[in-house]
Amino acid sequence: MMMSSSAQDTAEVETLTASIKAKGDEIRSLKEGGADKESLGPTIAELVALKADFERVTGSPFDTPKKTKAKKTAPADDKKGGNASKADQQASRRITPRAENFSQWYLDIIAASEMTENSPTKGCMVIRPWGMAIWDAFKDDMDKRIKTYDVDNAYFPLLIPQSFLTKEAEHVDGFAKECAVVTHHRLCKSDDGTLIPDPEAKLEEPLVVRPTSETVIWTMYRKWIDSYRDLPLKLNQWANVVRWEMRTRPLLRSAEFLWQEGHTAHATKEEALSCAQEMLVEYSTACRETLALPTVMGVKSPKERFAGADETYTIEALMQNGWALQSGTSHFLGQNFARAFEVYYQTPDEKRELVWATSWGVTTRLMGAMVMTHSDDFGLRLPPAVAPKQVVIVPITKGPGEDTDLVNKAVDGVVDQLKAAGVRVKVDERPNMRPGAKYFQWEAKGVPLPVELGPKNPKAGVAIVLKKKGGGGRQSFHSDRREFRVLHRATA
Repeated sequence: MMMSSSAQDTAEVETLTASIKAKGDEIRSLKEGGADKESLGPTIAELVALKADFERVTGSPFDTPKKTKAKKTAPADDKKGGNASKADQQASRRITPRAENFSQWYLDIIAASEMTENSPTKGCMVIRPWGMAIWDAFKDDMDKRIKTYDVDNAYFPLLIPQSFLTKEAEHVDGFAKECAVVTHHRLCKSDDGTLIPDPEAKLEEPLVVRPTSETVIWTMYRKWIDSYRDLPLKLNQWANVVRWEMRTRPLLRSAEFLWQEGHTAHATKEEALSCAQEMLVEYSTACRETLALPTVMGVKSPKERFAGADETYTIEALMQNGWALQSGTSHFLGQNFARAFEVYYQTPDEKRELVWATSWGVTTRLMGAMVMTHSDDFGLRLPPAVAPKQVVIVPITKGPGEDTDLVNKAVDGVVDQLKAAGVRVKVDERPNMRPGAKYFQWEAKGVPLPVELGPKNPKAGVAIVLKKKGGGGRQSFHSDRREFRVLHRATA
């Protein structure tokens, strides 16, 4: 039986409408799967052709049905400390997914965790309290490790006479283009009232802002080393250095950064080589045990060696996206700096010989390596050893009453036991802030164990809930085992 023209048109319109809807759903699905514009091109062209056919048949363009917008409501369980969706959490922190843009994801993690922030000084960063606490924890651990090798801490000037850098030819070639230089010792007002360097206050010799300290340290070693009895001489300093980088990224590369630099002088080549290699192993061990950061030890090629070194040993860490990041170096300097600065010692048989040298260091770059190794799309993930707060407790109460008193008592008990065990714990009692918002913030900052304490059944005791990463669920257990479980999870 033949259809009428009207019936045929109606059927064709219905078919086209269904096809357009299906093609639109296909495009949305592809977009959600991460498809780019180029791969979407053919499918979009098919959709455009279908809409053109629709307009030809009906005489009017296809009008996409308007979706009824559901009224937005806050998650019902959020006020009670429940879990919001993963999408809501990511949106609240604006963290770019790693798979979409790894570099932007890194910057978003740094911002969301409040580790650092750009400063008014171009190329320099402000290390915020949370980031500084992480560095301090690593620094304290590393300092203890260094001292087991009979190394003493010292401090040398930030400003180094320019002539010092010229004494070691390779050294000056390696750092000349990165040096910041001080040429005047005061400012004055110009005729138009602006501040300028005072022409009458020009320094007799320019001073270089420390890019590294070999030159000033070896100038002092010449004064301190005279006999074999003065060796080995092993000193370390925790300091800031300035290297004028053009392309900067927080923690990874900046014009000013914090570091540790060790400098040693030895009577023999073998002793100096052993020291350089021992410190590299110690760096690798510290990264693994303190930052949970596995590294590969190796030797730099001649072109990549530290300026003035005979050999440079390195540890490299592998990031989630496949990048290899230099995370620490140890240099065997041979007798190059001893020769340049005339550092001799008298041997037991009264001969005068040059000493052998090493230098070695790690920087705040390790914090960047830690971020890129452990973090996820929900925020920073911190190894417990360097977490400023290993446990954050969010009490869940409903106002004054028996249940609230019970919760507060339980919180005090948990805190006392955790502190007694050396766990860094904080109770988040901020008013006018929902538990869910608190969880999101502490998760972004990388707290190993966010915990909520609340009255599940007051007569039976207080339930403790361990929040899982990404709001994906909870683990609850009774108060009679809470302290042990929290302690284990916080320090594992």
